[in-house]
Amino acid sequence: MRVVSIIGPEQSGKTTISSQLAAVDGTNSLSVELFSGIKASKFTFMDEAWVVFDLAGGVQNIPSQLPTLIASDIVIIVVPGNTTAGVLTSPYIRFCEDLDIPTVIFINKLDVSDVSVSELIAVVQKYSQKTITLRQIPIRKDDSIIGVVDLISERAWQYQDGARSNLISMPEQVYERSEEAREILLEQLSDFDDNLLETLLDERKPATPDVFKIAQRTMMDHGIVSCVI
Repeated sequence: MRVVSIIGPEQSGKTTISSQLAAVDGTNSLSVELFSGIKASKFTFMDEAWVVFDLAGGVQNIPSQLPTLIASDIVIIVVPGNTTAGVLTSPYIRFCEDLDIPTVIFINKLDVSDVSVSELIAVVQKYSQKTITLRQIPIRKDDSIIGVVDLISERAWQYQDGARSNLISMPEQVYERSEEAREILLEQLSDFDDNLLETLLDERKPATPDVFKIAQRTMMDHGIVSCVI
């Protein structure tokens, strides 16, 4: 069984994310409170059993949560989409780095944010010793975020209320931005893979499966921290 723990400041949306993960296999997994401030739910993903731990927010709770974090295959740090993100999440980033746990940063509540994703990453990066790589960019319409683009697969997804996102054609208005963001991501990953670096220097496009493998390896080795939205 694989374990993912979700941590972050209070009111950052951890419980909502936990419940969405627990429902990824189409079931409504029952959330059980194991200890004070720690809830667990089970789900299946890619034919593997997973358990997601929803850990109570508040820096004061981190010491008691250390055994759970140490037992985790990966930790998701939920970052609020505002300019206080760095200060609020810095203790969680530091603990994950000290414990050398593979980490993903999830920027939440971006739809009500007044700053861009790149600005938020720049703020959080000040508190991390690891390179934070942006894996997704938002698709905006007017003042709303209606979907995301995955920078490795180069696929676009449109949100659906109460349902899974739909795969859509790449919107024209986000194409240039996605190309720029993907180039930055590939350059960051190439610091950890000589073959990818050679491919980029030769101005060739790397194969998507290869990029996925590099991203997975560097994240599990805790060389980088992936950021999703």
